[in-house]
Amino acid sequence: MLVSVNHATAEKILASAWDRLEEAGVRPPEAICKLIEAVMKARDVTYKYILVTRLLGQRAESSVHPRALQASSSLNQAYDARSLCHNVVVPFEKTHGNLFGLSNEPFLNKPARHPEHDKGNPQLRNRHLASDLHDILEWASTATNDHVFAALVQTLRLGK
Repeated sequence: MLVSVNHATAEKILASAWDRLEEAGVRPPEAICKLIEAVMKARDVTYKYILVTRLLGQRAESSVHPRALQASSSLNQAYDARSLCHNVVVPFEKTHGNLFGLSNEPFLNKPARHPEHDKGNPQLRNRHLASDLHDILEWASTATNDHVFAALVQTLRLGK
């Protein structure tokens, strides 16, 4: 089943997360903080864009599958993460500085060109980073909206 994420809602959520960067109490569980830090400190920018886009998509529409990247994914509740990234995340980053790598079209890179993120995908070169991202996304599927929002804030905080 295809799900839609409202881009206007996503823009508001992203702006709200940005406004709460200085609030120390807005943090996901420590284990997730460590995984987010690993993704955000890595050189592979595509994983950063997947992370922020997927957390934003999950927070904007909780029914989306956390690892779906394309509407053609066989995962239930798939959606078009690429359009969310290119229409919401990329313009946001352009007005807030180099948070994730300043890519104009980050979902054109190999890790994001698959229907879903799968840590077992043999085409992904950085297996450890792919696994960390996978674990964050799986966690997001069962996390509360507040925890997903806190993870989004933490991702932005580290990007800044």
